[in-house]
Amino acid sequence: MSVSRRRFVTDASALGLIAALLPELAAAQVAGQAAAPQAPTEDTPHDSYAFWNGFFDSVNPTMNINGQPVKARGAADQLPDPAAETQYLHYNTDVKQLRYATDIGKGELLDHAGDVAVSIALSQFRPGSADSNVRASQLRVDTTQIYPLMNILAPLAWTSIASLTPTKKTGKIPSLDQLGFQSPQATQGSSNILFTQGAGKLAVNVSKAGEDRTRFLLSGNLTTAVATQQALANNELEARHIGLLSADYLMVPQRHVADLAKELPNLLLEQGYLVHSGADQTQPLPTRAESTLPGVTYATMRINVKPVNGCSTGKSASA
Repeated sequence: MSVSRRRFVTDASALGLIAALLPELAAAQVAGQAAAPQAPTEDTPHDSYAFWNGFFDSVNPTMNINGQPVKARGAADQLPDPAAETQYLHYNTDVKQLRYATDIGKGELLDHAGDVAVSIALSQFRPGSADSNVRASQLRVDTTQIYPLMNILAPLAWTSIASLTPTKKTGKIPSLDQLGFQSPQATQGSSNILFTQGAGKLAVNVSKAGEDRTRFLLSGNLTTAVATQQALANNELEARHIGLLSADYLMVPQRHVADLAKELPNLLLEQGYLVHSGADQTQPLPTRAESTLPGVTYATMRINVKPVNGCSTGKSASA
């Protein structure tokens, strides 16, 4: 099933205005923060100012150098907390197994020489035992185009934020669908994002903000996401990328990768929860999920990819 480009083109004028204003808004933000007093370093162990100020540089048309786009930032010197760097895993329902999204092969991607519509629905957020004292936080998903729509607009960006506040009764984070997650461009409860020429960028961040300080549980720069075989063949894309399929995805911080890897072959993803394959099936799903890797913080989301009728009039993917 494909999606018409009419919906995206209809909103392009308004969205293009927002995208065109991004450089100016970023400059104003930097200027304002330069004038504002900065909190002492010891009070901001996970400072986020520099992180968000340069977040969209890799797709900002005003940041091109000698006609070449700015490359993705390195984790070690740009992320507020490199130990919280977001790692993406794909859940293969056919074999019921998790694997890193960087391992998705070309033949598994959509065979489509054109644009794709990507929808993202957040499923669950489960803080690990060390993060369970984080009383309130937010989960933010950012997506951007790499190639401008119709070759006349700046790359469009979508940002969605879900509040993660434990309930007073149980102290647990409710499922994200109960929190009303919805993108500003959402239609009929779904978030449709146009990845021109089959590729875009994606980032998932979970943070707790307080007075002049931010603690990141998951921290990720914009990462190239490839949804089609044709986009993967484009040698202009960055070497590091994740594959996008219509499937469930798991995000964990780098500091929990080792613990996850030990049990990876024995883990299932059920309704957005990690559960051990050998767990007692008579127990309720939340009970099984709570006892599965209790020290690992994770979030899950459902991604759907569909071809879009028509062909992008921007730069060819084979150029």
